[in-house]
Order: sequence, then structure tokens, then C-alpha cells
Amino acid sequence: MILAYGFNHAEAARSFKESVRQDPDCASCYWGLAYVLGPIYNSKMKNEVLTETQEALSNARMHAN
Repeated sequence: MILAYGFNHAEAARSFKESVRQDPDCASCYWGLAYVLGPIYNSKMKNEVLTETQEALSNARMHAN
């Protein structure tokens, strides 16, 4: 999250993807990935990551229960 708060979303996404790889049941890891792939007030959300963002959010919801 520190990477995301520092606006280094690309590196934050790599970190969350590695976290998901190491723990595929981690709801917070999927949520973090969706968060950093989503829009921020400095830039729009990129269309090419929309599906990946939706999948990450869906996985976060699934593993949260």
C-alpha cells in the first residue's frame, strides 16, 4: 500500500500480483491489486486492465467469506 500511496501503482501492482501468487486465498491481496489497477484522481483507468481489475475484485469478494 505504501507504493500505491506514493503513486507507484505499477510497482504496487507487481507486488500484489506476487502476493497473490504466494497466497492465492488472500482476499486483501486481490483487493489491493484491484485498488492499484483502478482509477486515481491523477489519471483515468486504462481500458486494457478493466477485466483484470474486475477479476481481482471478484476474487477478493470470494476469498473474503
